[in-house]
Amino acid sequence: MTQIGLDAGYEGVRRKYDTAIFEERRLSNGIRVWWQKSPILTDDGGTLIITLPNIGSQIDPAHMPGVAHFFEHMPMRSTIGRQSTEELYLPIARIGGSMSAGTSKGWTQFSVYTPKSNFLLAAETAYEIALRPNLDQRIVELEAGTIQEEYKRLDREGSTHEYNTFSAFLFGNHHPMAHHPIGTLESISRIDESILRQFHEAYYHTGNLHIIVGESFAEDERNFRILESTFGSLAHTPATEIDRDFSFLFSKRDRTVVREPRCGRTSLHLVYPIHPSTAEDEFALRLIARALAGEKYSPLLIKLRERMGAVYGIGLCTVNTAPAYWQFETHIPIRQSLFTAAINTFQDVLSAADEALFRETQQQRQIGRQTSFQSPSKACHGLVRELIEERPYSWHETEQLQDETTIQRLLYWKEYLLDTTPSILEIIAT
Repeated sequence: MTQIGLDAGYEGVRRKYDTAIFEERRLSNGIRVWWQKSPILTDDGGTLIITLPNIGSQIDPAHMPGVAHFFEHMPMRSTIGRQSTEELYLPIARIGGSMSAGTSKGWTQFSVYTPKSNFLLAAETAYEIALRPNLDQRIVELEAGTIQEEYKRLDREGSTHEYNTFSAFLFGNHHPMAHHPIGTLESISRIDESILRQFHEAYYHTGNLHIIVGESFAEDERNFRILESTFGSLAHTPATEIDRDFSFLFSKRDRTVVREPRCGRTSLHLVYPIHPSTAEDEFALRLIARALAGEKYSPLLIKLRERMGAVYGIGLCTVNTAPAYWQFETHIPIRQSLFTAAINTFQDVLSAADEALFRETQQQRQIGRQTSFQSPSKACHGLVRELIEERPYSWHETEQLQDETTIQRLLYWKEYLLDTTPSILEIIAT
């Protein structure tokens, strides 16, 4: 019998309901539509998401951080066809629906949720939000005050400053990936109607728009025709090409000390750059991260927490993937006097990781699928992030790829990490 992956004993075990199955379709003008094929619904609600992969704060104009996030606020306040907050929200709220929006470095999304029978209202509302924002200067000035209050709230949180410090360390202060999506108080005050109009015209077009139709909305094929009648008349435009030159990350091997009391806690970051590779390699790296520090009983946690009394929490190792760069990061909140000991401990734990540890971790992950479930709505929002890499996998496809992880691949990446000198960031918060 041919060995499958690690032969952990539970290959083929799958979660009962794969809610992350999406069929890719296209409107006549090329807009990509992702139609959910969930085998189960938990309620009679529908999810409609307009998302723009890669259109996030990473494309903010130079010296004007926060434009993508500022724009996201505007249509959620007023549109050309729905001039007031009441006109925009009440038709949705009165039928038990809701709306939300969000901006990250890599995407922007607008979501509308209503009962199944109200898809036309959801589609028309989504069209208004994405394509007919009210950018009147008076409203822009009022919303600037709201965003500045949001900034002040974030500024009080240590995690915000740790995020900003790490981003600046990784990319450099002037790289578009270095700043927080919200921008700065100064840049927020300078964003005006003309800047927002230019941003909307440049990026909010058919080449960048993706539409996700989920939950009960996807049960009715007539809803695709509604999308065509609502969005299909827009002119076809090619997708925006995003600069993905991150080659500088692979020559970065420095050790940086940053004193930033606003972070709230002292921490150590070890960053290993990785050239983007295959899905099989990604899943192997994620299994290594989980094996080392995914649970309280994981070897790195045992040594740092139980034997040194040094950390609180799990998930110290993470794998971050983007189209142009990957990284394996070990993030250890620990007092400064133990930094060197923590680095040596991580190296020792990684060096000692063997086939038995990887097989046990794989087995636990496989067995855990039997109690895993993601709601159809959450699967839709998960797709927003996956579309950045243009390779959405269903849960069962992901589990199949996980099962195929071999010890040879795991040992290759283990040796890669051992042989690679990481970039080291020391954040001193005291």
